[in-house]
Amino acid sequence: MLNGQWVERGIGKWRNPPTDKQKPNLDATGIINDLLKPVMPYIRIGFKEITLNTIRSPYNAAWSINRLDAIDTTSPNLKVDFTRAVFSQGDMPIVDEVNVKVIEEGIEFSWNPDYIVDGMQLSDQVMLLAYCPEKEYAFYQLYGQRRVTGKDVLKMQRYSTQVTMHTYLTFVSADGKSITTSIYTGEYLW
Repeated sequence: MLNGQWVERGIGKWRNPPTDKQKPNLDATGIINDLLKPVMPYIRIGFKEITLNTIRSPYNAAWSINRLDAIDTTSPNLKVDFTRAVFSQGDMPIVDEVNVKVIEEGIEFSWNPDYIVDGMQLSDQVMLLAYCPEKEYAFYQLYGQRRVTGKDVLKMQRYSTQVTMHTYLTFVSADGKSITTSIYTGEYLW
């Protein structure tokens, strides 16, 4: 049961090998599943607003949006375009300027706490995300600092080798009823 409605799903079995036309779709499905798997708690909050009172789950919404927008189909091999990946979606206005820098204990995000427009509150909380495609792992903070503070740090463990991190920022209202669409804040080496 999902949101008060019965949902039925069977496990599909292939009777024949996939055709050449089916292979890219199957590959894209696997890529998006791999992208979303490490960030499920972030997605549950990030897509709650747009799935409220629908039969869609936050995962379904995130999957649909990223399947359409975050797959780079221009290269011969399908891959994620991290600049277009979305980990939250909502109607709250986004901040106008976000700065990110790598520091010893992780990644520091900062924003202008004085920039407030209709739909924003000083009590909004930041959600931070750093996604590592090489490890298929993500560091995230679901309940960060309030908007009024102007900065927060996403603490992360170091790997034995340097890896790429794609970073994102989201603001959610104190009551959890309003959220921004996630903002891609850049690619950094960690």
